[in-house]
Amino acid sequence: MELHWKWLIIVYLFLGGLGAGAYLTSYAAQKGWLGKSPALNKAGYFIAAPVVAAGTVLLVFDLGQGLRKPWLLIGLILNPRSVMTWGVYILAAFILVGLVAAYFAWKNAKAPSALVNAGAVLALGTGAYTGMLIAVVKAIPFWNNYLTPVLFVVSALSTGMSATLLLAHFMEKGKAMDEAKLNKIHLGLVVAELVALGAWLAVPLSGAKGSVAVQSASSLIS
Repeated sequence: MELHWKWLIIVYLFLGGLGAGAYLTSYAAQKGWLGKSPALNKAGYFIAAPVVAAGTVLLVFDLGQGLRKPWLLIGLILNPRSVMTWGVYILAAFILVGLVAAYFAWKNAKAPSALVNAGAVLALGTGAYTGMLIAVVKAIPFWNNYLTPVLFVVSALSTGMSATLLLAHFMEKGKAMDEAKLNKIHLGLVVAELVALGAWLAVPLSGAKGSVAVQSASSLIS
């Protein structure tokens, strides 16, 4: 059996991680972990919810049947044993909280700490969920890897930080950010991603997922 996920799912997986990472970047900036940059405190919040919402719309389009018979989508919220049901709740909550956080940022007002902290937890959940979608596919042993969500979270932090820094650069209008500190953190994320990727590949190469997974991993690296 060969399983094909079309470009809509691929784009969603990227956008889900990007939005989650962007939110966490501005969250970290507000905590003072990324140096002083007013724009960096806001940019990620402006990106997060719209990007994840756009990715969620792509999921609905990919379902196909859900567009022709939308009432079937109700099943997505009624099966607590399904990873997709978990995702519906996580994505819906994150988009809602992200929009509220973006509103406060746009108004230059301080959002309630409970709201911002809840958003950070939901952002981690969103980043991990995109990896979990792949990790639970037992039909493809190479994907069925408990480290997949970890790899996706680290990747989300890296891509989200890139997008947030880019938007913050234009919002700052030439004002300097603590580039040395930001570059070190970003480099650290890239190294962490490489380590996570190596550990992720080590699982199938060890034979723990069977000979098919070994062949897939070997084909990928050689």
